[in-house]
Amino acid sequence: MKLPITLDRQTLTSTLIGLMQGVLLLLMHRLLDAHVWPATSMSIVVSWYAVAIAVPLAMQLMVADLDKPLALKFTVWLKVILIGLSVYTVRTSLSFDGGSGSFETAAYFVSTVVLAWFVALPFVQSRLASGLPGFPYPLLFEFSWNNMITLHVAAVFTMLFWGLLGLWASLFTVIGIRFFAELFIKQEFIYLVTASVFGFGLSFGRAHGGLVANLRSTVLLVFRNLLPLASFIAILFLGTLPFTGLEPLWDTGHATMLMLNMQIYIILFLNAVYQDGSGEAPYSRAIRELVTAAVMLLPVSAALCVCAMGLRIHQYGWSVDRVFAALIVFVTGLYGVGYSIAAFKRQIPWMKGISFINVRVAALVIALAVGVNTPVLDPRLITVRSQVHRLLRGGVEPDRFDYGYFRFELGRAGIRALERLAALKNHPQAERINALAQEALARKARWDHPGTPGQTPQQIADKLKLFPETEKLDPSFPEMLLSRKKEFYWFLSARQPLQVLAVDLNGDGREEYIVFAPNNPLVFSPADGGWKKVGRLLSTGRWLTEHQREEILKQGRYEVGNSRWKKLRLDDLDCFVSEEPDRVIIN
Repeated sequence: MKLPITLDRQTLTSTLIGLMQGVLLLLMHRLLDAHVWPATSMSIVVSWYAVAIAVPLAMQLMVADLDKPLALKFTVWLKVILIGLSVYTVRTSLSFDGGSGSFETAAYFVSTVVLAWFVALPFVQSRLASGLPGFPYPLLFEFSWNNMITLHVAAVFTMLFWGLLGLWASLFTVIGIRFFAELFIKQEFIYLVTASVFGFGLSFGRAHGGLVANLRSTVLLVFRNLLPLASFIAILFLGTLPFTGLEPLWDTGHATMLMLNMQIYIILFLNAVYQDGSGEAPYSRAIRELVTAAVMLLPVSAALCVCAMGLRIHQYGWSVDRVFAALIVFVTGLYGVGYSIAAFKRQIPWMKGISFINVRVAALVIALAVGVNTPVLDPRLITVRSQVHRLLRGGVEPDRFDYGYFRFELGRAGIRALERLAALKNHPQAERINALAQEALARKARWDHPGTPGQTPQQIADKLKLFPETEKLDPSFPEMLLSRKKEFYWFLSARQPLQVLAVDLNGDGREEYIVFAPNNPLVFSPADGGWKKVGRLLSTGRWLTEHQREEILKQGRYEVGNSRWKKLRLDDLDCFVSEEPDRVIIN
């Protein structure tokens, strides 16, 4: 009888590599708990985790070729690169006083390293499989999709395994035997067993190539059937723009994201149809022409993304988010232009040339993903240079400049820039910039504010744009905000003026204030000669951009409904108050 699970040499090797990975992760966990070296060095900790996660996974996916010299060279270079990127990121993201880097930095580091790892691995696997110079595209296609599916199979296998262990522990617990429940939550068991089972799951997916191939075919078939719809949506949308103009698109505030999503769907689905380039022309002729037309229009979508990004950067300068968004726009645009050229050539086989574009852009993606974690393309350095230049040339007033962003989000580059601003001379507003930069350097937390220049009731009032414009702001309101600046500083520090709507929401004859803080509108009500927060303003539909909301408020296109807290209707958008306790934090 043939067992459904076999422990051949490759399966055993993959499982043992997983066990080794579990040991490394467990060891670092213990060292961190004990607060002893090397866990006291953040550079070593990040390098350790990067190597302990990425290198064993690469070895498991190359398990059939581990005895080849190229596999050994790749694992060695992978370790070296990961350690180098980790050390640079940690050293440049930590502040001089030992404070930690931002969550944003960690998220971008992990994302870019994972992307570079995932894109680079098929190049090595294809060379190992062919044994020839170059990278055969059919093998690149196969390994790329197989790696993704195999990793998912291993993840599902591991989750189901732990589900069974949970059932095992529960069954014995109900009859008074807690040994298994206590065993399964021990650190040693969790780390060693999880990593080993995941390694076994990877080998299971690799050993059953038919399973992976079937799953891949199913996913590609789904994408293939969705491509005509995505193409129709893209053509219909772009064909409508000449009649509506671009202004409504820019007013969304997230035009770049919408256009990028449209391009990415078409690029992904098109690759699912093209596959390794060896198949016959897909669809009927009419559907094929529809898809071809959508592909030809990809550069138009890319140009709109560039325009949207350009407007934002021209208005607000570079930020870390915008650097990454610009790189995504750039890479997606390269795909779009390359695919469009392939579509215009109308060669046989259909879309011939996609493979050429994919290989070159994939290599560029690896270079960019590595480059953003080096001085060559560090988004924090780009942001610091851009924002400082914007401040010094008068593109933003000193009181609206986000010094806290430099202090807590841009690592050592941001702190060095603040130190230079604190010592700035020969500038018309040098004194004010000096004071605000020194105040930022003195902070110990992102929203901490010692109360140095820039925090008077009048300066807070100046940041509030009241509607209707005939109303006068109650002087006690900015005083209340100042008294609770630690609680409300996250929106008091907004770079742009905040819109405030004065409207009676509960029918008591006194007007509430709705402060349209970014992504979090707050409602305040008069109380005992002062003000208290009563809750948040929620929407039953989309939220409006700042520009759209200002037009509605200026024109008075709002009304209230009937209830304890009356509904607020902004144009055609229904909003309501969600009450919450006002836990006063006095600074």
